[in-house]
Amino acid sequence: MKGWITVLVVIALLILVGYLQSIGYFNFDWKPLTILFAALAAPFKMLMNAFNGTDTVKDIALKHQKIREEEDNYRETLNAEIEKRANAIHLLEKEVEVLDARIETLETRKAALSITVKNMTSEQKQEKFKELFGQ
Repeated sequence: MKGWITVLVVIALLILVGYLQSIGYFNFDWKPLTILFAALAAPFKMLMNAFNGTDTVKDIALKHQKIREEEDNYRETLNAEIEKRANAIHLLEKEVEVLDARIETLETRKAALSITVKNMTSEQKQEKFKELFGQ
């Protein structure tokens, strides 16, 4: 109901402005048009407040308190997600350290094996080949 009254008031004002412009009272230029809309804004706002009722300080404080609580909940959710991802990153870093240590161990074993093979004679190499791969 309140919305319809507002729409009817706006339509009546537009018709009035159109009629006054057609008989030459208004010359639509930006400055007069701006003044007209500014002049209409204050009564329109007053009517809207009269129909909707004005908020008391207590109502406004309750709205702001609700908004603050929602923001706090959202912040807590974000902080939990950040902490979860930081923990996942920390675990991945630990896994990378373990893999680096394994690679280093394998490289050391490879170097030691290379030296061992280098020091072997051809007969020892042939025997080791037969031992590992058969014939």
